Amino acid sequence: MIGPLPAAARREIVGDRGRYDRAMSALQGHLLVTSAGVKVRRIGWPATLVDLTCRLFDVGDGPDPAYAARRFLATQVVTTVRELSRAYGWTTATAREHLDRLVAADVATRTADGGYRRREA
Repeated sequence: MIGPLPAAARREIVGDRGRYDRAMSALQGHLLVTSAGVKVRRIGWPATLVDLTCRLFDVGDGPDPAYAARRFLATQVVTTVRELSRAYGWTTATAREHLDRLVAADVATRTADGGYRRREA
């Protein structure tokens, strides 16, 4: 089993820097990989280690879209159906359904321009 690796080792495995950068961006964007610390080297700057998120954190027994929508909303001042759908790769109908459920549960409110805002406690 491979553990956390520094960027240089990961790039060497992939073989193409552009392809590597795009892949890492996508993996981090979907929260599949995350920073796992640093590796101190004899010369130069420490190397950032990246590992699978599920190895570093308890990610639960499976997907929980309602929780994911609630957490996403908590990180935004105002969000839209499109932003939520893009963040998780959901259809806009699925994103709208989850945001509307948060409104129905009195966790969120609709804004005048059609966005969603977390209800202040």
